[in-house]
Amino acid sequence: MEVPQDTRSTCIGYSAGGSLLGTAEREGLTASNILYVAPAGSGHEVSSPSDTASPDANRYWIQTRDDPISVAQVGGGGFHSGSFWTGGSPKTQMGAVRLESGFVDPKKPDSLMRGHTDYFAEGSTSAANIQAVINGNRVSMYVEEVFHYGFGYAYSESPIEERPEDYANMKLQTVTTESLEK
Repeated sequence: MEVPQDTRSTCIGYSAGGSLLGTAEREGLTASNILYVAPAGSGHEVSSPSDTASPDANRYWIQTRDDPISVAQVGGGGFHSGSFWTGGSPKTQMGAVRLESGFVDPKKPDSLMRGHTDYFAEGSTSAANIQAVINGNRVSMYVEEVFHYGFGYAYSESPIEERPEDYANMKLQTVTTESLEK
């Protein structure tokens, strides 16, 4: 099927499907947007966007902080990336912009999304970000960890985990997808 070049298209891969998405891109799948949802890796023999048919695609990534899939990403997931030695991180391998997984119910600070299963929960921050990428609307940016260093110590903390009330009720930083796209 021929799709006009200026048509906004988004392909989404979840878990092992994220790796399959990368492999499909290597085999010729093209899209203007690629969205990895807690992917197992970047795809068989895919180490960077240049290994795909859509090297200039806008790439996004949503994943909870404690998702166990990160073990597969760090280890390369065997066939889930270009190399066992380099891993299959959507950020370092594919240059994806990380979006916030946020809350299962954005109005409830005690509903911070965890694990590997709620990304598509209706009304969640994650589902809203997925829809926003598809439609080209505003997305909630990932709340980065804060690192603390001192003489003899170093640690990190996650502001959204430490103070979820500061981010619930639509207080997450949002930007337009247009501002993130190439």
